[in-house]
Amino acid sequence: LLSLPSARIDEGIDFALAEIGHFLDVDRCYLFRFDEQTLTISNSHEWISNHCQPEIANLQKIPVNELPWFWKRMLDQVPVPVDSVADLPPEARVEQVHWQVQEIKALLVVPLLLDGSLSGFIGVDAVRSERHWTDTEARLLRMAGEFISANLERQRAWRMQHNADQRFIAMTDAVPALIWELDPDGQVTYGNRSWKEFTGCDQSVRLETVVHEEERGRVLSLLQAAAKGQTRSDEMRLRRADGSYRWMQVTGAPRAEGEDLLLINCSAFDITDHRIAEEQLLALNDELEVRVAERTQKLQKAFDDLKMAQTKLLQNEKMASIGQLAAGVAHEINNPVGFIRSNLTTLGKYVDKLRAYLEEMEKACDALPEERRDELNQLRKSCKISYLLEDIPDLLAESVDGADRVRTIVQNLKSFSRVDQSQYTEADINECLESTINIVWNELKYKTTLHKELGDVPRIRCYPQQLNQVFMNILLNAAQAIETQGDIWVRTFVDNDQLVVHIQDNGCGIPEEIREKIFEPFFTTKEVGKGTGLGMSISWDIVHKHGGRIEIESQVGVGTSFFIYLPLSGAPDPDGDEKADGGQ
Repeated sequence: LLSLPSARIDEGIDFALAEIGHFLDVDRCYLFRFDEQTLTISNSHEWISNHCQPEIANLQKIPVNELPWFWKRMLDQVPVPVDSVADLPPEARVEQVHWQVQEIKALLVVPLLLDGSLSGFIGVDAVRSERHWTDTEARLLRMAGEFISANLERQRAWRMQHNADQRFIAMTDAVPALIWELDPDGQVTYGNRSWKEFTGCDQSVRLETVVHEEERGRVLSLLQAAAKGQTRSDEMRLRRADGSYRWMQVTGAPRAEGEDLLLINCSAFDITDHRIAEEQLLALNDELEVRVAERTQKLQKAFDDLKMAQTKLLQNEKMASIGQLAAGVAHEINNPVGFIRSNLTTLGKYVDKLRAYLEEMEKACDALPEERRDELNQLRKSCKISYLLEDIPDLLAESVDGADRVRTIVQNLKSFSRVDQSQYTEADINECLESTINIVWNELKYKTTLHKELGDVPRIRCYPQQLNQVFMNILLNAAQAIETQGDIWVRTFVDNDQLVVHIQDNGCGIPEEIREKIFEPFFTTKEVGKGTGLGMSISWDIVHKHGGRIEIESQVGVGTSFFIYLPLSGAPDPDGDEKADGGQ
């Protein structure tokens, strides 16, 4: 029985019953199954000798309450050896009649158990004569019954699985989608009718062989995802039986037992028409965009040129106004600052004289009576004369330094903006940077640490005021790229025949798609009203007119570097005849 396939177990049981019948020399050997739902017993298998007639057809769905004496012993899970049916006790009268109708003289019945519960019984009958049953025969029958019962359970499980498989096949064959199963190596183990009709393949094919070579890597991704317990969906082309390809939406879901991947359930829907329609729509959209771009290009260029000219004009006027205002402010501030610094210097001299006087007074106090000296010492301590003499010089020094700083800032503002500095002339780029840093310092000092590494570079011919504007734009952008606290480095050095200004920050960085646009006119990432989008465009234009160039290196999350290259030899006058107008 163990070697028989599940479909042939009935045949094996019949053979086993015959062997038992011959071995025990009985007239009938049979198997009954108990239906717990209907509380009935049915004869499922029977072997008979030449001395009796078959009874299997008459012994179906017998209610167990019709055989109470017998059934109680079955429920008690004990064998029922009957040496003589004629000698049964009065309480077995019903069973006696039942068995005598079948001409049974003696019988031996053993209950069959499955997982501890009664599932039926196996028995043998003696029709020719009464018979005494031994314990050995009862044990032999029990062993045979347990063996047969286990195989019946195996048959039941197989039938349930077979029925489930047939339902699954019928269900998947009714679906128009392609459905198949893969083993972990990508071998097809099952395919529904649609799969077989579409690919012309059976279950002995690898999935990658029916996938277009350009998408075979996606099969590997599907297998890898399944190995991780993940469901994956992707688009790929599958080959039809006629050799043509169709685009399919393929989904693979793992089926595992514990941590072991057993199979991958796959399905596919044809999306070829959808992709064709999508491609046609995209092509039409591209064509429309080209037409619109061609029609608007000239108008947009004219508009941009006009807007640029207007903005540059406003910028020139603004810078001229700032220069005039700075000159006036510088004059108004320099006078009182001069008074303050002069008075602070004089005050320092007065303090020195007062200190000398106090020292002489201390010496004179030594000649006073002790009581008077104590009073003066107490007064000196209460007035903190020693502390005042130490602190006043520091206060005066800080005040003088502050006055000098105000004067420097005013001078830088005047140099940065005034019209008379916009002439094309020889200038020190380091001084231009220092002047610009002083102007924008208020934007930098609260959230940046500034590192200046200004090299020994030669003076070059340029528009200092215009280059100041370039440096200011880049420094302000660097500060705005730092959200909380960061660093800015300003370096100057000579590279072959170029003077290089390197401004670096460790801010948020510039994405590559934005980096290509930052020098375009009117491009800005700032909110509406917080930027014109012309700062970097004008900076590019200024450096280009000086015969130089600007290069950018940036990494998102790391920072940005601007390299401004200016020729050491000095470019020709960038604005030519416009020098008289003060430049841009």
